Amino acid sequence: MKHPIGGFDTHVNQKDKHRELLTNLSTAIKFFFDDLENSEHDKNVLAMTFSEFGRRPNENGSQGTDHGTAAPLMLFGLA
Repeated sequence: MKHPIGGFDTHVNQKDKHRELLTNLSTAIKFFFDDLENSEHDKNVLAMTFSEFGRRPNENGSQGTDHGTAAPLMLFGLA
């Protein structure tokens, strides 16, 4: 079953919302790699997350960020 996190389009009060969203993402990634470790596949997987749209790197006047060209991409796995 798919459980999307959603809600990263934050234009206001981004700091607290992103802390919550990234904690949820981190927990999901940990559970995924725990499952991989249980099946002994953890050292054979490189995972990636990315955003389908970019954000501006500077905060706006509402403690958030607006749409822009800088998009996050993360790669992670075990060596």
